Amino acid sequence: MLGLGFLEYAALGTATLVASAALFFRLDGYASPAATLPSLIIVPGFLIAFWVTSPARAARLGRIRRDHGRIRTAIADTVNGATRVRTLLTSPREHGLGVIGISLYWAGDILCLWAALQLVGGKQITIAALVLGYASGYILTRRSLPAGGAGVVEAALTFALVGMGVRFLPALVGVIVYRLFNFWLPIVPALILLPAVRDLRARFHRAEQQAAAADAS
Repeated sequence: MLGLGFLEYAALGTATLVASAALFFRLDGYASPAATLPSLIIVPGFLIAFWVTSPARAARLGRIRRDHGRIRTAIADTVNGATRVRTLLTSPREHGLGVIGISLYWAGDILCLWAALQLVGGKQITIAALVLGYASGYILTRRSLPAGGAGVVEAALTFALVGMGVRFLPALVGVIVYRLFNFWLPIVPALILLPAVRDLRARFHRAEQQAAAADAS
């Protein structure tokens, strides 16, 4: 799960840097340095991740056993997750589909937001501004907040779009429409499948117990 999250942020972070550069150099609209320059913090983040996941260092940090405490276990899990992402990014021939898939996921989600804004009259935003506004609104994501970030994500995304030049009312209504299709409607099939997920989890735990008993014997 940590690896998937890091891969998501690596793809979105790269798109954010490109969008910020396009806006700063007036290649696709314009946004103030106060809106674009904070994206540069992504660069040292990438450099630190690259340093931590070097083969020798990642092997040493990732060997920490789970009985060494929560903090050291969390560090090991984080390093192992980041190392998996490095493997994906540095082996495009073998793992390129994973990177393409997560990029298509973000592109589809941003396209959904763009379509919602077009529906309610928020047509003055450029692609680069849309990407930067989207990324800024998702600093706190639905994964890291309780209840999928309901309410918080809507507010953050609305004000991020306003900062990119969209009028407040179209931004608010567009975000509500976007979240309806992006978050609320998918909850319906998720609730329908919840009993099946619980059954699958119970079967998984039983299989683990049986495997442990077999190893003990």
